[in-house]
Amino acid sequence: MDSSVLLLGENAFKNCTSLVEVDLSLELGRIYPNCFANCTALKSIILPDALYLFYANSFANTGITHLTIPPSVTQIGLGNLLDYMPALEYITVTEGSYAHTYAIENNIPYTLEQ
Repeated sequence: MDSSVLLLGENAFKNCTSLVEVDLSLELGRIYPNCFANCTALKSIILPDALYLFYANSFANTGITHLTIPPSVTQIGLGNLLDYMPALEYITVTEGSYAHTYAIENNIPYTLEQ
C-alpha cells in the first residue's frame, strides 16, 4: 500500500473474499468500520505503529486468529473485538497501553508484547 495512505475508509475492502494478505502503509492512522469485513480468506494482518484508531468490526468475519495491537492505538470503536471476529483467539498488547486495558475490560485473551 502506498505510504501516503493515512486512512482506510468504511467498507473499503468489504466482501473481498480472495484477500489473503495486506501490506498496510506505515503511516496509516485510521481504519474505519467494516473496512475488511467478510474478507474470509484474510488470516493475518500487521497493524502499523502509526495506527491510533480502528473499529471492532473493521475485521468482522475474517479468519484472523491473532492480532497485535500497537501501543499507538488509543481507541477501538464499536464494542468488543470478539463479537465481530469469531476466529480471534487472542491479541498481543503492550503492558499499560490502551489495548491492554481494552483487553482486560472486554475479557479478551491477550499476551504481553515481549
